[in-house]
Amino acid sequence: MRRRGARALCVTEPPAPPRRPDIENCCGRGCEPCIFDYYNAALERWEGKMRALGLEPPAIERAIPGRRR
Repeated sequence: MRRRGARALCVTEPPAPPRRPDIENCCGRGCEPCIFDYYNAALERWEGKMRALGLEPPAIERAIPGRRR
C-alpha cells in the first residue's frame, strides 16, 4: 500500500544529455558567457546527475543515435 502523497520513482531510461549547439548558433563576438559556456555547464550538471544514478555518461551518449559531443 502506498502512503498518501508518496511518489514512486520509475526510470525506464535516463534523460538525454543537453543538445550541443551548432557552431552557427554562436555569434562569434566573444560573449561572456557564450552559448557554449551554457551548454558546457548543462552538460556537467547532466553528467553529475547520471553518475549519482550510478550510470556512466559516455556510455549513455554513445547509445543515443546520431549523438555527437
